[in-house]
Amino acid sequence: MNRINQRFAELSSAGRKGLIAFCTANFPDKQGFAQLLDELPGAGADLIEVGMPFSDPIADGPTIQRSNKVSLAARTRLVDIFSLTTEWRRTNQHTPLVLMGYYNPVLQFGEDAFIEECRQAGVDGVILVDLPPEEGADFFARAESAGVAVIRLVTPTTGSERMRLLCGGLTRGFVYYVAVTGVTGGKKAEQGKVMAHMAELRRAANLPLAVGFGITGPEEARSMASAGDAIVVGSALIRAIEEGGVQQGLTFIRRLREGLDGA
Repeated sequence: MNRINQRFAELSSAGRKGLIAFCTANFPDKQGFAQLLDELPGAGADLIEVGMPFSDPIADGPTIQRSNKVSLAARTRLVDIFSLTTEWRRTNQHTPLVLMGYYNPVLQFGEDAFIEECRQAGVDGVILVDLPPEEGADFFARAESAGVAVIRLVTPTTGSERMRLLCGGLTRGFVYYVAVTGVTGGKKAEQGKVMAHMAELRRAANLPLAVGFGITGPEEARSMASAGDAIVVGSALIRAIEEGGVQQGLTFIRRLREGLDGA
C-alpha cells in the first residue's frame, strides 16, 4: 500500500485528523531544511510536502514566494531534492512525502526521468498546480502506474462535474481542497462554505480529503479539519521559520498537532 494511503488508514483507525506540513526545499537553508525533514514527524506532521522551487509560483502568496527565492538563490535543482529525499529515506521509511510545484521544472527534467527518480527516492506523490488532467493525462497515468500518487487540487469554484473529472479513477493519495479563492497565505476560509463544498467533494472522491490555504493557528486547524481528514499548513510554517528559525517552526507544528488532538 502507498505510504499516503497507509497513513490515512492509521489516522482513521485512531480517530485522528492528519497534519500535512509544507516547506520549500532548502528553506531556510540546506542544513535547516534537512533538520526540518528529520524532525517534522516527531513534532506531529503526518505527511510532508516539499516545495519544488520555481521562479513564477502563480498559486503562492508573498511568503512562499520568498521561500522560493531563497531556495533558487541556493541553486536548488530537482536532482538536489531527489538526493535529499533519498538520504532522508535511509532513516525514515514511514512518513509519506509529496513533491509540490509547477510543471515547467518537471518538463525540463524529463517526465519519465522525474517519475523514475520519484520512485527511487521514496517520493510517494506529486502535486503539479498548473498541469490540468486534460493536458497531463499521459504523465499522470505513468506516475500512477509507477506507484506515485497524483494529488489533485479542488477549489471553491470547482463544479460537481469537474470534481468527478478530477477525482474519478484515482486510487492513491488524497484530494487537496483549496479552502479559499486566491493565493496561499491570504484570506481566511469561511467554515460554512468549506463544509458545504467538502460534502459535495466527498461524494465525488473516494479518497481522503485534506484542506489547505489560510490556516494560521490551532483553532483554525481544528475548525477546518472538521470538514475533512487532514489540514495542510505552509505559509504559516514558513513565517514561523522566518521569525524564529527551524525550532520556532517545529514549535508551531507541535501547537497545531495539539490543537487537532484537542489538547
